[in-house]
Amino acid sequence: MNIQTIQRDHKTMDDRLKACRQFFHQHGTAAVNVSTLLGGDRECRKCLRLISEIGDAQMLTRSHRLSLVGLHKLYTQYDAADFDSEDFWYVDIQPDDPCVIEICLLADQLLKLLVAIADDDEISTFIAQEAATHAVA
Repeated sequence: MNIQTIQRDHKTMDDRLKACRQFFHQHGTAAVNVSTLLGGDRECRKCLRLISEIGDAQMLTRSHRLSLVGLHKLYTQYDAADFDSEDFWYVDIQPDDPCVIEICLLADQLLKLLVAIADDDEISTFIAQEAATHAVA
C-alpha cells in the first residue's frame, strides 16, 4: 500500500495504522538517527517508544498522531528559535552539510504521512498549514 493511496473519504483507522507502520518500516532507522541528532537522547527515546507503540497498537490514537506531529516539528526545527522552550536543543549543523538534505527528505515523507492520516481536528489544522507552506504533493 502506498501512503498516497489512502483516500480522505475512505480512510479507516486500520489504513492509517498500516501507513504509519509502513513509514517506520521504510524510515525507522533514519527517524531514530535524526531524532538523536536533533534532539539528543530524550528525542531518541521518544521516537523509539513511538515506533514500538505503533507496532503494538490495535488502532492509531490521538496520542500517536500528536507524537508524529512532534517528530515533524523536531525534524523541521519548528521551535528552533524558541530559546525558552523546554524542547530547545541547539544543533550546530551547517546548511551545506549532506545530512541536511536527508533530514529534509525525511521531514517531507513524514509530512506526507501526516496528511494521509489526518482527521478533521486541531491536529490536522497544523498539518494542513504545514502542507500548504511546504506544498506537499
